Amino acid sequence: MPVKKPKAILPPIPWDTDDHALVWKLIAEITKPANLKVLCGKSKHENTSGETKASVFRRIGSVLLPELHSIDATATGDRIKGRYEGLAKVYNKS
Repeated sequence: MPVKKPKAILPPIPWDTDDHALVWKLIAEITKPANLKVLCGKSKHENTSGETKASVFRRIGSVLLPELHSIDATATGDRIKGRYEGLAKVYNKS
């Protein structure tokens, strides 16, 4: 049975610093056509790129947080996903 690699403990991500600059960079990455198609699509189940949302979150993590991505790409992607979902929830309430 393969041994599962333990998740690395990542430091907190400074989303609020520098007038929320990292959040704005995240929004810029999300709105890139290739990422937007996978994450939002035009309608339900309309992701024809063959990519998963998890791979998009990992890729965005490698761009925004390269130092954390090198420690644990999956955990960094999970953090990106959490922030994305939080932003989407606030936006959808408006």
